[in-house]
Amino acid sequence: MNKKLYKNPDKKKIAGVCQGVAEYFDIDPTLVRVLWFVVSL
Repeated sequence: MNKKLYKNPDKKKIAGVCQGVAEYFDIDPTLVRVLWFVVSL
């Protein structure tokens, strides 16, 4: 397993963290951003 969790500066909205998490888990970055928003409430 050669996966690496990282911030993606090329596809960022704020800091690229959600994009990096989405790429790591191979899911849609919008879903990660929505989940992050809901959890942070």
